[in-house]
Amino acid sequence: GLVLDVGANAGAYAAFVRSLAADATIAAFEPHPRTIRQLREAAAHHRFEALQLAVGETAGTAVLHDFADADGSTQASLDAEAVRLHGGGPTVAHTVECVRLDEYAASRGWGRIALLKIDTEGFDLAVLRGAARLLAERRIGMIQFEFIPANIVRAVTMRDFYEALPGYVIHRVCVNGALLPMPDYSVKGCEIFVTQTLVALPVAAAA
Repeated sequence: GLVLDVGANAGAYAAFVRSLAADATIAAFEPHPRTIRQLREAAAHHRFEALQLAVGETAGTAVLHDFADADGSTQASLDAEAVRLHGGGPTVAHTVECVRLDEYAASRGWGRIALLKIDTEGFDLAVLRGAARLLAERRIGMIQFEFIPANIVRAVTMRDFYEALPGYVIHRVCVNGALLPMPDYSVKGCEIFVTQTLVALPVAAAA
């Protein structure tokens, strides 16, 4: 099926997916003007599409921030404060193009998305909000995203993800690779501000 890698960086995730799914259609999104060069090299080698685009809640232009002395890092974010969480020092800014998944998928004629992976340093919720129609129509089979300290800067809680994913069950990915279903929302059971990888599945698939 179709796999979307949002926040692809240099393409390691997309390349790994290719190793598991020889016939998948893979589109990898990476807005960073430096990192996109590495992504394009990986795309040529592993047969996926590299797109120099950010993905978010609104389409247009956005500003991507990164460390001035390590421009092209894996911590680049659309929020400068999210970058500074990883250390002090000056940052640099790049103006990038941003798309909403709902509209972009329609423009490409994409029907069903088998897997949506999101790694956007604090903007995972914005990506989901920009895919509200796709989610409402259950056209995304599996969603992998992160809950990280940058969410504190963005004032994003786990409750926000629950609200953005109606009809989906959120799971924590355990160290052994198993999926542990999250409980019904509660502050005590859900608002744990440590780095977590999460997977959301449609209710029928989760059952």
